[in-house]
Amino acid sequence: LRLWLQADDLALTNGAGVSVWRDQSGQGHDLSQGVTNGRPTYEAGALNGRAAVHFDGTNDGLVGALGSLPAPLTMVVVSRFDQLHQGSNDYDYVAKIGQDVTNSCASINRFCLNPPQGSQYSDHYYALQGANGYVTGPELLGQTWTILTAEHGTNAPRHGLWMDGVEQTVGSYAQSVGTDGSIELGRYSKLTVTNHYLKGSIAEVLVYEKTLSQAEREEIEHYLDVKYAVNFAPKVEAGADQGILSGATATLDGTVTDDGLPAVPGMVTTLWTKVAGPGDVTFGNAAQVDTTAQFSQTGRYRLKLTAWDGEKSASDEMEVAVQLAASTNVPQSGLRLWLQADDLALTNGAGV
Repeated sequence: LRLWLQADDLALTNGAGVSVWRDQSGQGHDLSQGVTNGRPTYEAGALNGRAAVHFDGTNDGLVGALGSLPAPLTMVVVSRFDQLHQGSNDYDYVAKIGQDVTNSCASINRFCLNPPQGSQYSDHYYALQGANGYVTGPELLGQTWTILTAEHGTNAPRHGLWMDGVEQTVGSYAQSVGTDGSIELGRYSKLTVTNHYLKGSIAEVLVYEKTLSQAEREEIEHYLDVKYAVNFAPKVEAGADQGILSGATATLDGTVTDDGLPAVPGMVTTLWTKVAGPGDVTFGNAAQVDTTAQFSQTGRYRLKLTAWDGEKSASDEMEVAVQLAASTNVPQSGLRLWLQADDLALTNGAGV
């Protein structure tokens, strides 16, 4: 762990300027802002009764140095954009590590390049690699708290992103990044272009000098989810694919886990549905995670298990192959020849 910032650790009054944000990793990598009117402000009770640091989108920012930090590295941020949509031809930088030199930067930010709303260039995740090199990712709407985990590795694919615990589709770098460890929160400063600032808030930041295992990443994301009550979508596993004979009943063994959020309704509803297949499917109880299914005819069927927690949903699919049952009777009318090797009373390898 190279950096760990928690807004809860700031002993400030609501609205006070943040001159120093102390690193809790034990590395001493504090971030600071010496200019009074460039300091972000302390937000008491910003989410789930916990504090955050708010950046005004005009000139606020915090800077620091983490020491040389080449890939692999992982950034985890709990943040919120104030605006639902990104301003035209603008970038909101949450965090940036490194310099604007080719393959020397890693960042988490949102951008809009003045396109029609909803295109791949509006309100989307944007990771600067340096010197105009970048990769893009999913839509990031504002006015909601999000846990973003950005991974920068040394082997292809070199970039990964998880949003609220769910892996996203993002671009990959041609080469791994090698940063100098300089870090900015809430801004991207570059002398040759207009500076870009974050209009939004940050509650917690973690930077690791490695890529995380799946177990490590899930542990960190679960800790943040519970701490800030962000609400992750349920995790759904429909179960293994299976094959049955015509007329038989398939046993569906799904699994659904949830963080118990939101508090209302505080429960998860589930539903099995048919996605594809040649015939009808009759579920024993489509609202139960573990249930049965019967099929009107042979063929391959795709079944989907969906879970909904009142705010977010997730689903998973599995396949059931229904085959015609083998017949034990051979029609003998008109039969001229019938040979079965099983009828030969011979030892293995004997001549016939």
